[in-house]
Amino acid sequence: MDPTHILLLEQFVGLLKQKPEIIHEPNLRFFKDYLINLGATLPPKPEPPGQEAPKSPEAPKEEETVKTGEPLVEEVEEDEIPKPEFDMSYVIEEGEYEEVELPDEVEDISEEMMDKSGELRGQAMSALSDGDLEEALKLFTEAVKCNSSSAPILAKRASVLCKLKRPSAALKDCDRALTANPDSAQALMWRGRANMLLGNFEIAQNDFSQSARIDSNETLEDWIRENKSNATKMRDYNVAVERQKTERKIEERKERIRKAKEENEKAAREAAEGGAAAGGMPDFGAGGFPGAGAGVGMPGNLQDILGDPEILVAMQDPEVMNAFMDVQKDPSNISKYEDNPKVQKVLEKLATKFGGAAGGDFGV
Repeated sequence: MDPTHILLLEQFVGLLKQKPEIIHEPNLRFFKDYLINLGATLPPKPEPPGQEAPKSPEAPKEEETVKTGEPLVEEVEEDEIPKPEFDMSYVIEEGEYEEVELPDEVEDISEEMMDKSGELRGQAMSALSDGDLEEALKLFTEAVKCNSSSAPILAKRASVLCKLKRPSAALKDCDRALTANPDSAQALMWRGRANMLLGNFEIAQNDFSQSARIDSNETLEDWIRENKSNATKMRDYNVAVERQKTERKIEERKERIRKAKEENEKAAREAAEGGAAAGGMPDFGAGGFPGAGAGVGMPGNLQDILGDPEILVAMQDPEVMNAFMDVQKDPSNISKYEDNPKVQKVLEKLATKFGGAAGGDFGV
């Protein structure tokens, strides 16, 4: 079969989808009879101009259908996922403290500063052993000033800060330590502890797990067990929240697609209704369209349209169809579309095709 014929048939079917009433055109009687013989259900024949179609009391208006049949996502407030009950016995509420000094990282540290930081670290460890946390913090801070990129010193100071119930400051030390050494088991362990004290249970468990894979110890294992229940609840809750967000986005996207589809269908119906004359097709003649001679009617009738795929495709565009009807009502309105190449091109082609040499009304 000739591909051109297939293309024309495809375009004709597309036109029928947007303007099903044209099946009642006299020139399409043969096709209408064929469809009836196949048992097809045909659209109702349009009423003559000036008569309103009888209204069925059972059939709600389109606007009513939209209002009553659409549980809009934005109008339906989804139930909030209830937060689980956590064991908050070890979660603390930080007070106000003076910020702990954390100097900028220094790439080149002299041997003298390295030795001094080691000496201060030793003194801080002694104070820590004696249970003097404040003195240990002071000495570790001095050691950090000498070597601000030492993961072991930073991790130790973080441990002191956790014991002093200052987990937020401990997090900063651990982050700096892990920047210097991502495999620092102590930094991961104490960052996990700081998050645990702050109620960041799932994050804490992740840090604990990473630390245990590198170098586990009895204290770390105790914290893992103690935090496990809260971490599991928090993980399940976060998963449920993310799932709800994803589902909401999917529903919102479906709703946008549904609305867009409705608007497109409505625009197509309005274009078809506006473009239908007494017989259901636009009136190309009688002087109503610029370029068409008086009494010309519709030369070639529907066959001329179906024989031009470009026009057929263009007339399926609501913007083009509305412009055509606007110009048909008042030929002077064509000036409104001078800056619209898409519409202007179709109008000129229609005038040339159906009006012959009268296309000069377009100024071409």
